[in-house]
Amino acid sequence: MNIKYNQIVVLDARMINMSGIGRYIQALIPAFIQNFSEITLLGVLSEIKKFDWAEKIKVIELNDHIYSINEQISIFLKTPKCDIFIAPHYNAPIYLPQAKKIAVIIPDTNHLVFRNDLSLMKRLYAQLFYKIAINKDIIFTISDFSKSEIVKFTNCASAKIIVAKLAIDKEHFKKLDQEIKLTSFPEFEKYQSSNYILYIGNIKPHKNLKRALLAFVKAAINYPDLRFLIVGKKDNFLTGDNEVFDLVKQNNYLTEKVDFTGHVSDLHLAFLYKHAKLFLFPTLYEGFGLPPLEAMFFGCPIIVSKEGSLPEICGDAAYYCNAYDIDDIAKAITTIMLNKNLREKLIDKGVAKVNEYDWSVFTTAVVKGLLQ
Repeated sequence: MNIKYNQIVVLDARMINMSGIGRYIQALIPAFIQNFSEITLLGVLSEIKKFDWAEKIKVIELNDHIYSINEQISIFLKTPKCDIFIAPHYNAPIYLPQAKKIAVIIPDTNHLVFRNDLSLMKRLYAQLFYKIAINKDIIFTISDFSKSEIVKFTNCASAKIIVAKLAIDKEHFKKLDQEIKLTSFPEFEKYQSSNYILYIGNIKPHKNLKRALLAFVKAAINYPDLRFLIVGKKDNFLTGDNEVFDLVKQNNYLTEKVDFTGHVSDLHLAFLYKHAKLFLFPTLYEGFGLPPLEAMFFGCPIIVSKEGSLPEICGDAAYYCNAYDIDDIAKAITTIMLNKNLREKLIDKGVAKVNEYDWSVFTTAVVKGLLQ
């Protein structure tokens, strides 16, 4: 019989449907329900009630924009007295006396590393709130790389930061894999028999999609039926990458060959992973990188950059490219398309690598950290 700790936990769940952060919020809530006596979520009720565990928690409606003055006011006014308040990103509450402890999850320091890409106001915001975040009671991050970056850019004491590595929900994906066989996908029917490179993630400057698309133009000369499929939201946080959209509009070849799907369901994601020729993730900076692991699960060979946490997370299960070199990205695409033996080796290694990560390890580390 599981013993629950008599602790009241409040979690800011507004980002529950966002890529990356949303994945670990969704993983944490069932673990909190299992381990703590009372769970309250701040978020949008219509988004939260669709989950199986929704009836086991309390919800306080909160839909203020992230990184806004209003969110600080609303969190202060709406958060009930609690033992632990958890901010799933660095925009932690400035003042919250009704919480005995405040924990913050800092997945990366992207907004400090690429601060010159931000407006002055956004840059000042990021500098201020990272400083606020590292002074909270408990700090989590998602990779050893991110821990080193937090220390580097904020001077936070290394010993204060708890690393809890992410994972993918393998059982969920197994069910999706079975469901694919029983489901028709009229909107994606054309991809079932076509060749396409797949990218999944936000469309932001550090994701490096502009170079990826220019590399695609070079590599696709030898593959006239090859397409480039981009699955992701234009802008979740401080910056979107309008240069990507402008490039596609201005280049006739890309206009014909590139498809933007926007956000899709997990079932659609599974379908697209399963039928892609390769998954390309040439990011300039990544705190962890869930999409490469998801691609591995569905037997899709992956190309990733040598930047950020990706070598730490992907190990020898990926083909690496120089994210800053368009020719090298193009060469990587061509290599994976041509070399059948390499593709098969990457697929096999990917399946093994995925098994190294489990959400229970992540959630256990977080629960243990909250109780320290």
